[in-house]
Amino acid sequence: MVVLASCVTSITYLIGAVINATTLSADFHSVFVVSATIIIIFLVKGLSQYGQAILLTRTHTRMTAFYRAALFDRLLWQDVNSLSREHSSETINRLRVSAEAPARALDLTICAVGREGLSVIGLSAVMIYRDSALSAVCLLSVPLLFVLARKSRARLDRITMMSIKAQSGVLQVLQETLQGMLTVKAFGLERLMQDRACREIDSARDADETIAQLTWHFTPLIEALSGCLVALIILYGSYRIIFAGATPGDLVSYLTAFLLAYEPIKRLGRFPLDIFNVLPGLRMLYETLDLVPPGRDENGKPELVVTRGRIAFDRVTFAYRQDVPVLHQLSLVAEAAQTTALVGRSGSGKSTIFKLLLRLHDCQAGTITIDGQDIAEVSRGSVRRRIAYLGQDAFLFDGTIAENIAIGKLDASAEEIAAAARAANAHEFIAAFPQDYQTHVGENGRALSSGQRQRIAIARAFLKNAPIILLDEPTASLDTISEREVQRAIANLCKHRTTLIIAHRMHTIVESPVIHVIDDGQVLETGNHPTLLRGGRTYQTLWSELQVQHEDG
Repeated sequence: MVVLASCVTSITYLIGAVINATTLSADFHSVFVVSATIIIIFLVKGLSQYGQAILLTRTHTRMTAFYRAALFDRLLWQDVNSLSREHSSETINRLRVSAEAPARALDLTICAVGREGLSVIGLSAVMIYRDSALSAVCLLSVPLLFVLARKSRARLDRITMMSIKAQSGVLQVLQETLQGMLTVKAFGLERLMQDRACREIDSARDADETIAQLTWHFTPLIEALSGCLVALIILYGSYRIIFAGATPGDLVSYLTAFLLAYEPIKRLGRFPLDIFNVLPGLRMLYETLDLVPPGRDENGKPELVVTRGRIAFDRVTFAYRQDVPVLHQLSLVAEAAQTTALVGRSGSGKSTIFKLLLRLHDCQAGTITIDGQDIAEVSRGSVRRRIAYLGQDAFLFDGTIAENIAIGKLDASAEEIAAAARAANAHEFIAAFPQDYQTHVGENGRALSSGQRQRIAIARAFLKNAPIILLDEPTASLDTISEREVQRAIANLCKHRTTLIIAHRMHTIVESPVIHVIDDGQVLETGNHPTLLRGGRTYQTLWSELQVQHEDG
C-alpha cells in the first residue's frame, strides 16, 4: 500500500511536468522520458494492487476460518440448556455474522487507514507543494466528514442489529419449512409459510435500505462541498496563471491531486459509519468467546472406571430455571447388569435423570455415583464414553450407513461395523441395498424408515460397547413389525449391561425386575410389576392408563 500510494502521488506530480514541458518549453524529449516513467509507475502500481488484494484476501479468509473454528469449538462445549434458549437458525446466523466481523473490520481499517490514508497523505503533499495556502482551505473541510458521520452512529448500530435479527428470521422460516415440509403439505400451510417468509424478507430489506440511507445520507452535501472546492481551485489557479505568472502544470497537477484524493477522503469520511456497521458482529463475537465453556472437561479430573455399573442417585435436586426445581431430593438405585425402568407422567423428571447421568447438566444438590464414584468429580468425556444412549428418534448424520455406525467407534474396521449391524438385526436390510454399507442415509436418515434408523443406532451402541445403556423407549413410535425387530436387537444389547429405561409400553414395564415410579421429581414407589400392582397406588393408576392406551392402540 505504501508503494501504491507512492505511485499515485508520483503520477500527479509528473502530469504537471508533462504539461509544463509541452506548453512552456516544447521539450519533447522530457515528455518522452516522463511518459516512459509513467508506464513503469503504472506497472508497479498494478503489481502493488495485485499483491495487496492477494494478501488482504488471504488474511481475510484465514481470520474468518480461525474465528469460525473458535466459535464452533465454544458452541460444542456449551451445555444443552444454554443452547436451547434461542432458535438454532438464530445461533447459526449469529455465528456466521460474528465470524466474519473481525476480518471485515480489519479490511475496513487497512483499506481506510492504510491505503486511503497513505494516498491522501501523498496527494496532500503534492497539493501543499504546489500551493500551500489553497491546500489549507481544502484540507480544513475534511473534519466535517467525520462530524457528519458521527451523528448517525447510534441509529446505525441499532438498525444493524435489526438487520441481523431479520436475517435470522428469514433463515428460521426457511429451516422450519424444510424440516416440516410434510406438515406444511399435509395442512396446506404453503400460503402461511410464504407470508411469514415475506414478512421477514421485507424486514431485512427495510433494515438494509435504512443502513444504506444512513451510510450515504450526507453524500449530496459532501458532493456540493467538493464542487465548490473544485470551482475554487480552478478560479484561483487560473487567476495565478493569468495574473501571477504561475505555470499551467501547477494548476493541472494540483487539480489532479485533489480529484484523486477526493474519493479516498470520502471513503475515510465514511469509515466511522462502515466500522459502526461491523461493531455489532464484533460485539457478538466477543460475547460468545467470553462465555465460560461448562462442557469442556476440567483439567486434572480422573477417568471414570466402571467395574460393575451400579448407579445411585442420592438426594439429587435440579432445576432448569431458578426456583422451579424439576427433581426434589430424588434417590434411586439401578443395580449392575440388570434393567431398571422409570415410569411416570410426562414432566415428572424422567428425561432429566438421563441428562444428569450423561452430565449434560450438573445437579445443584446431592450426588450421582457410578460404582461409588461421584460423576461430578470425574471427566465428562469418560462418563459419556461409558454410556450408550438410545432415544425415541435416532439421529443419523448425513453420510453412509457405515459412517453412522462407526460413530460408536471411529477407528472401527469394516468387519467390526458388520458384526455390530448383525448384533442389531440390521445387516439383512443393509445388505439388500445396492451399495449396502456405503448407502447414503440422507439428512437425518430420511432415506431410511424409523425402524431402520433405530437399528443402525443400536448397531452404533453395540460398537461403542458401553457398560451402561440408557433407553428412552426407542420403540415408542414404531409399528408392530419394526418394534419386534428393534426389541430383539435391544435385548441383545442390554445383556449383562446396566440398563435404565424410560418406559411407555406395557411389556417393558412387566419385564423389568425393578421399577421406579417417579412423580413431581421424586421416587414415590419402587418394586417389580406384581408388587407395585398389589401395593402401589400411583403405579396402579399409571398401569390403568397404559392399559387404556394399549386397548385404544
